[in-house]
Amino acid sequence: MKASKILFAIMLILTAITVILYGIEASIDSSGETPWSIIGGEYLSLWQVFGGIVCLYWLLNTLITKKTLRKKLKIFFPLAVLFMIFEKNIAIACRVSDGNIINNWLIVGAALLLTAAVDIIIPRRKSEAVESQSADYCSSTMSSHYYCLDSTKASHVLKNRLGSLTASFQNTEFACDTIYLEVTNQLGEMSITVPSEWTVECKVDTKLGDTYVRENGTKAGGTKLIVNGENQLGELKII
Repeated sequence: MKASKILFAIMLILTAITVILYGIEASIDSSGETPWSIIGGEYLSLWQVFGGIVCLYWLLNTLITKKTLRKKLKIFFPLAVLFMIFEKNIAIACRVSDGNIINNWLIVGAALLLTAAVDIIIPRRKSEAVESQSADYCSSTMSSHYYCLDSTKASHVLKNRLGSLTASFQNTEFACDTIYLEVTNQLGEMSITVPSEWTVECKVDTKLGDTYVRENGTKAGGTKLIVNGENQLGELKII
């Protein structure tokens, strides 16, 4: 079993325990000691805990399942979101009266700069560089981007983080018989327009996100598009 699936199961168990503790707290007189109050739950909302579990999964999944050091070090966005979720509680611990330690946009900006620094300082492995050169490659971070994929190439890579990426195919009259598309969508929106006569096979691993794939037509013998990758906390449409 993949480490990501085991980690996801652990996060579901933690979520179930959270719901149970919250239910016990709600049904017992607040003047008594409850499991929720023992762990300091009176300072947290249920939605904060849920958000914390999601970010914890995001963080651990990056550290455990990513194969290269440069990918493992891209943990600044989950850390930034965790800080924003629990900023008020951190402020209480730091004795900051107004509950606002730092502007959230500064936290997001710092996370973006640190992620960019990792990309610059740590070089890509040879296999990653070859993949980017041999495939039609597009990456978008915290921006809106439109990209045309060349149907005469059999391999394509699309990456989107915290932004919006729209892609479509060109040169479809000379398309390969089989086209492979690797997608990575994290906390963003990705929309891919596919010619109606093509067959789409989607193998995307969706984690706490939404993936929509249009139905295939009855025509046989056309180009087959195989979509692999992952969609984390985002929206992926193949239309």
